[in-house]
Amino acid sequence: MGSWTEESGWLAGDDVTLAEAVAMPIHVRMDGLRRLGFTADVPVAFAVHGERCRSLPGWQGVGWSPEQTDEFVGRFTAHRRKQQH
Repeated sequence: MGSWTEESGWLAGDDVTLAEAVAMPIHVRMDGLRRLGFTADVPVAFAVHGERCRSLPGWQGVGWSPEQTDEFVGRFTAHRRKQQH
């Protein structure tokens, strides 16, 4: 998806589209995913896209607080432990 942003900075056009809304959960959860062990490199263009999304006025409505990220990580970690037993 990172290469899709190279021309205009957005996924599917010259401005924000529904495609950003579809990709937003990835950007929202990335810190938690890293804490859970996601180590893959994120293409620079997609990381920049995430920063661009964070600057949108609506980010405050979808971005997670540190507490929400902690809860996400905690629930997933508990699920992992449960699956191992």
